[in-house]
Amino acid sequence: MAQSQIIRGGKLNANAGIESWYMKELEKLSRQMTRECARELKKLYAQEDEQIKFAQDAGISSQMRIKLNYLQKKYGDKFAEKSKELSKKLLTKLIA
Repeated sequence: MAQSQIIRGGKLNANAGIESWYMKELEKLSRQMTRECARELKKLYAQEDEQIKFAQDAGISSQMRIKLNYLQKKYGDKFAEKSKELSKKLLTKLIA
C-alpha cells in the first residue's frame, strides 16, 4: 500500500450506551446458542434413556460428538457473521 493510502487514527472509545447495545447483541446470540444446545443435548439423553430400556448398542458419546461438532460449526459461523455485522454498526455509532 502506498504511504498516502494508509489511514491512521486514535483509539475509539465507546460510551456506556454503545457498549450496552453491543453486549445485548452478543447476549441475544449467546442465549439462542445456549437454548439450542440444551434442547439438542436433552434430546440425545432422552434417546439414550430409551435405548437403555431396550438394550440397544448405539453409544451416546459418538452421537454427542457429532451433535456438538455440528453445533460448534453452526454457531461458529453465526458468531463470525455477527461479528462482521456488529463491527460495521459499531464503527458507524462511534464515528457518528
